[in-house]
Amino acid sequence: MADTEVADAPAPVAEVSSGLLEASVPAPDWRAGIPEELRTHPSLADVKDVAGLAKRFIDTKAYVGNGIQIPKPDAPAEEWAKFNAKMGVPETPDKYEIPKPPAGLKLPWDETIEKEFKSVAHKAALRPDQVKTLVEFDQQRALKQRDAEMTENALIKRAAEEALAKEWGPKGSPTYNSQLGKARWAAKELGGTDPMASALVEALGEDPGFIKMMVKLADMIGEERGFPSEPYGAMSAADALAEYTQMIKDKTGPYYKPMHPDHDTATERVLFLRRILDHEKRKGTSNG
Repeated sequence: MADTEVADAPAPVAEVSSGLLEASVPAPDWRAGIPEELRTHPSLADVKDVAGLAKRFIDTKAYVGNGIQIPKPDAPAEEWAKFNAKMGVPETPDKYEIPKPPAGLKLPWDETIEKEFKSVAHKAALRPDQVKTLVEFDQQRALKQRDAEMTENALIKRAAEEALAKEWGPKGSPTYNSQLGKARWAAKELGGTDPMASALVEALGEDPGFIKMMVKLADMIGEERGFPSEPYGAMSAADALAEYTQMIKDKTGPYYKPMHPDHDTATERVLFLRRILDHEKRKGTSNG
């Protein structure tokens, strides 16, 4: 029997792994199934697949459900009350604790205004920390305003004292004290028991013109009463004599110079001092 010719067997086909097949075929983009205008939205840039999108949706719903939603303007009062409570607004105005200014600052405090402010703050649905911030700001504003007013008043008073010192000599001198004493006395005489008398006396320290007017008024009243020294309160007979002697001895002073701008004032002053001394002399004679 002749040898049987055997055909060559076909070469084995190499197996292709499923991994290589998957790698060679790109996965479909999940964004292909949504409208084109949404595909490029920034919020979807890091979402890899539908499962990731679903998870993000669930997380968002949970966050919104647990969050605080602002009621509509026409929502019932009860709904607004619940919302305000969640935001930290106290139930009633009296629950606010308003810090009062330290006693050392000496700032005025009005209990009535405090109560009114609490009501307004509660109506505006302010939290306690917001109320505290506003109150502290107002206290600092009041403090700065007071300090500024005190500084301004001090400057005004100093300017007034300097203006008077040009005519009466340095502050604290016999003449200065005497004239100022006359002005204060006249202001009190004018005001009597009226509370405005105190305001007049306080005004003396800030307005030179007013002080001079009160001095002239004191002279007029004193002339009608015989120029007693007692009402002026700031000048004794000894002080009057000392000032009178000084003015008479000062030959270079305005009293001896008719053309000097202060000559008339000096002359009136000398006459006033003489009348005080004459009054003291008459009083001493009558007592003797």
